[in-house]
Amino acid sequence: MDYETLDNIADAYIPVLAIIVFFASVFVDSGSQNRLKIIFFRLICLSILLGIAYGFMFLDLSYAIWPSLGLDYSTHTAVSLVLVLFLGLLISKLRLLWFFSLVVYFCVMLYQKYHSVADILSTALVLFITMAVVFSPILIGTRARKLRRSKTMVAMFPFFQ
Repeated sequence: MDYETLDNIADAYIPVLAIIVFFASVFVDSGSQNRLKIIFFRLICLSILLGIAYGFMFLDLSYAIWPSLGLDYSTHTAVSLVLVLFLGLLISKLRLLWFFSLVVYFCVMLYQKYHSVADILSTALVLFITMAVVFSPILIGTRARKLRRSKTMVAMFPFFQ
């Protein structure tokens, strides 16, 4: 494939993921009594995750954190990582597909010279740490274990089944 074709594919990746995430978020088993509540909670979680990704972009633009380290904050990495992780929670049976698509996207970014390996890894690491801190109450502890096994949480994110 030529540079322009790969560029078009890379440009389409995040919008396509966003559309899939949106539809996966609003598709809730019609038998669920809390359908609107589940959709609302999913969209709030997605907003928080995207807020973290874009928040670091604004911090980097304001304080030049990555450039001071000779790096570039990769908004492409941050947003695609958030969307893929969210899809992994919503449609866990396709987790390998989502992960594979992300790896291919990272490879295309490297080939197209959008970002370096260090840019991608540093962005992903900072995002993982921040998301773990923000969502640790859901992931760690006795109360979290009960919450993850609750019917409501499983309805919101089938991954917890």
